[in-house]
Amino acid sequence: MSSTMEKRSTWLLASLATLIVLVICLVLGELMVRFIQPQVIKSPRQAASPEYGIINFPNTPIHNSLPGSWEYVYSTNSYGHRGADPVLPNKDGKPNIVVLGDSFTFGQGVNDGEEMPAAMQRRIGDKAQVVNLGMPGWGLTQEIRRYYELGQKFQPEVVVLVFCDNDPVDNLRYPVTRIGEQGFEFSPAQTEFAGVKRLLSRSWIQNSQLYNFLRITAYELLRNKESFPEFDSNQASGGEAKPSENELIHVKLLEAFARDLKEKK
Repeated sequence: MSSTMEKRSTWLLASLATLIVLVICLVLGELMVRFIQPQVIKSPRQAASPEYGIINFPNTPIHNSLPGSWEYVYSTNSYGHRGADPVLPNKDGKPNIVVLGDSFTFGQGVNDGEEMPAAMQRRIGDKAQVVNLGMPGWGLTQEIRRYYELGQKFQPEVVVLVFCDNDPVDNLRYPVTRIGEQGFEFSPAQTEFAGVKRLLSRSWIQNSQLYNFLRITAYELLRNKESFPEFDSNQASGGEAKPSENELIHVKLLEAFARDLKEKK
């Protein structure tokens, strides 16, 4: 009997010692990352979306900071976009301008009211309502789908599309829109890590420097393994550079979107 008690005591002491060592290692790792290589914190992270792949949580302040350097808080509305809820059109309503884009349109890296669509709204005044449908991490496939599922409800007089050089790759990451025989066709997003996002996106762990260091390291490793075709700098006949497959897809989507907007005007 005493031998069994001794074994239990030994096991408990070993487990406790292991736990203490683990906690010490985590605390030291957290401090080392914070002071040696501080990581950007964004909390909460985006949620998994079957329609778009990723999307902001609605009516949620997003805290974005680099410890010791800068900090911003982004307010989202009931649609998950920046700012207050836009007003749907009515008979006496003002004309609408819908702005599509990614983090630049959303306004990541500036305070509320400093994002580009907000500056546009101040410049226009009461003549029109500017509807910001920008979303960090989105490409043209998600932006086109968002327009037809939400943006066109505002019956905009003008549609502004802001794009960046990473958009062609983002189109392939979440190809939720494609050109079909009858126009645009939408398909579910492939979200392999949807369960992980549901578990961690709003977790306290997003504020951990060590976790963000490990997360971004893993992200870069996975990104390097993606087989997205890059720009071909080799000169083709005639002295022109050959566009890559992702660039061609982007241009076709953009042309089809512009053509459809013009036809429905």
